[in-house]
Amino acid sequence: GLWRRGKMRGREVKRQQERQTQLPFCMLSLFLSLIALNSMLIGRTIELRPENLPTNDAFARRSLWVARRGIWPTVFIIGSPKAGTTSLAALLFNHSKFCAPRQAAGNKEVSFFNIKQNFQRGTKYYLSFFGKDPKCQRYKEGFHEYVDATPTYLRSAGGGDRMKEAIPAALRGKCRFVVVLREPVSRHLAWFNHLGQATGFAEFRNVQQCTDLRHGASKKQALDCYNQVVNEDLRQSTSSYNLQGGMYVHQLQAWLKKFDRNQTFVVNFEALTGDAKATVAGLGRFLGVDDEEWSKLELGHLNSQPHPSKVCSTVGLFSDVCPDLIPFFLQRSRCKI
Repeated sequence: GLWRRGKMRGREVKRQQERQTQLPFCMLSLFLSLIALNSMLIGRTIELRPENLPTNDAFARRSLWVARRGIWPTVFIIGSPKAGTTSLAALLFNHSKFCAPRQAAGNKEVSFFNIKQNFQRGTKYYLSFFGKDPKCQRYKEGFHEYVDATPTYLRSAGGGDRMKEAIPAALRGKCRFVVVLREPVSRHLAWFNHLGQATGFAEFRNVQQCTDLRHGASKKQALDCYNQVVNEDLRQSTSSYNLQGGMYVHQLQAWLKKFDRNQTFVVNFEALTGDAKATVAGLGRFLGVDDEEWSKLELGHLNSQPHPSKVCSTVGLFSDVCPDLIPFFLQRSRCKI
């Protein structure tokens, strides 16, 4: 009996020793498994590619809203250049709900979907612009929203397709798009003045009357240059980059084939500048911020600086210098959206 009890005790001691020996290996195995699982989850969160997203909605929301390397924007100002988009973006950023991308062009433009080379850098690059606004460091899901205000998205060839491809399906229907449209002849002139000031007319060196122009050119020289630019644009017709910016019907038709009409809010530039209070109130309702803080915001007038060469818009200018621009745009605006 004593021999049998001793033998059983010996076996029990041996089993305890084996369990103690195996425990660290089991813990190590469990630890490595957790690391592997965590890596998989982090990988999905960082990549944020639509085909890699799980169907589980809760996980998808976590991946989309609290990404480790950036947060998806849900508000986009997609058009049009020289139509008050800088002022409108500044208005949004002055509200506690809306967050700015990290220092991009004018701290509003990311230029990801409109430039093929940028898009090819992937969503990691794009998301690196978001989640850096000091005002939104304590990011609250369902309250804070990041804004990408790149006003050439609407007009860019392939921009809408790239956006639809890149934005995850779970988030796509929640995005809102704001378009500001300005009377196209005035926008064409504003674009000319902008490039003349920004580049010293370098953008127009291929036009004979603009070859020798530099910063500080007289208004008369700038006006002669603009006259030739208009003629050259009309000669190129619809292939002219400058004129394409004002062909809104084509741009909106293409856009609304990709995103629901209810996701897009169109602002009239003349209404924005003439009755800013009512227009901003309508925009607030569209964005879901019809509150006291929003009602106190005032629209500034940014990105418009006087300079010696600035060509001013007058009735005489439109009738003498660019009379053919008006029928050009009219012919391409009579269409149902």
